[in-house]
Amino acid sequence: MLREHPAVAEAAAFSIPDAKYGEEVWAAVVLKGDSDAERLQAFLIRIVSVIPKNETGKVERRDLTAARKS
Repeated sequence: MLREHPAVAEAAAFSIPDAKYGEEVWAAVVLKGDSDAERLQAFLIRIVSVIPKNETGKVERRDLTAARKS
């Protein structure tokens, strides 16, 4: 998804340690020319009213993916 954005020249995802979850996913990007970093961040962040979770409280990522496609 990162590399699909017209402002991105290169992108790489990597993990960093996280005390609560074990690790977090981060991304590094190289912007093309004088691209606006704030617009890229807005492209990547999705605001939702509710994060779908199962009965144990785990995030249902499949539901988030399905919502993106609709």
